[in-house]
Amino acid sequence: MFWFLTPIIRYFREAAHELRQVTWLSRKQVIAYTIVVVSGSVFVALILGATDLGFQKAITALIGFIR
Repeated sequence: MFWFLTPIIRYFREAAHELRQVTWLSRKQVIAYTIVVVSGSVFVALILGATDLGFQKAITALIGFIR
């Protein structure tokens, strides 16, 4: 009657089985890696923001010079 559910049920059972075999990181590792990723993201954002500001100032000066 519900033959179409068999592959879906099998998929979730296999997924649950695979998740039980995963070696999860410790809480300390997760926190350390999160700090690294957030710090790196902030660093890249600051570099890109400074570059954008520099280009904005340069183009504004160039446009002012041309007029």
